[in-house]
Amino acid sequence: MSARELSLLIEKNAGYINRIEATGDFLPSMDIFISILKACNVTAEEFFYHDPKNYKQDMELLDTFKKLTSEQRQHLIELFKDI
Repeated sequence: MSARELSLLIEKNAGYINRIEATGDFLPSMDIFISILKACNVTAEEFFYHDPKNYKQDMELLDTFKKLTSEQRQHLIELFKDI
């Protein structure tokens, strides 16, 4: 998405977006930050995740893990220790 497209979605001018991109000392307000996340279809959790490219796959794995019994979890943990 271009700076112009994003600026239209969050109702700011393109210069505002360019300033965020170009300088490390200019930060948007929390409201604008949330608007940017929504415009980009990204959650705050996904944005700050340590490995954004694998976020969805990691969350799918975590959801599957949560459904296991305690015993199944322990077996899986032991299996991964050997890898």
